[in-house]
Amino acid sequence: MSFANQMSMTVYLLILIACIYTDIRKRLIYNWVTFPGMVAGLLFSAVAGGQEALLGSITGIGLGFGLLLIPFLLRGVGAGDVKLLMVCGSFTGVSGVVFIFLVGSVLGFFGSIAMILRSGGQAGLSLTMATIASGEFLRKKLPQIQKKDTIPYGVFYGLAGMIFPIRGVL
Repeated sequence: MSFANQMSMTVYLLILIACIYTDIRKRLIYNWVTFPGMVAGLLFSAVAGGQEALLGSITGIGLGFGLLLIPFLLRGVGAGDVKLLMVCGSFTGVSGVVFIFLVGSVLGFFGSIAMILRSGGQAGLSLTMATIASGEFLRKKLPQIQKKDTIPYGVFYGLAGMIFPIRGVL
């Protein structure tokens, strides 16, 4: 692994750790981490892989945005989660962002069920599933949600982002 690739991996993992930490502690993923993170991913791609890697990085950013656009518009994920997936795309390209999206969504699904069961019991899970199944959340103005009651999906996308570089090693 070249020095540029090692530096890229180090910066990428530090960004993921910072985003996971702040999402757990404050339910926030800060712009001052994600926007420079996207720029760093673009720069490292250009330096380590040239024009083709840079194009893959740009495409990864766009795909990361596109994959979470509808969940964001439906208030299923926050803007920080979208930007975190865009950061992942800037470092890993298209194949990485697809992997991270899929694995992170599965981790998020099971993690959110665990959080719902922990906080609201079976009744909370049944009510949530019934609301989603009926489409009721699309017809009504959604109530204001307290940050403490949100699910930190950035944690799950961050963990999936950490798994992606080592998936061939395991």
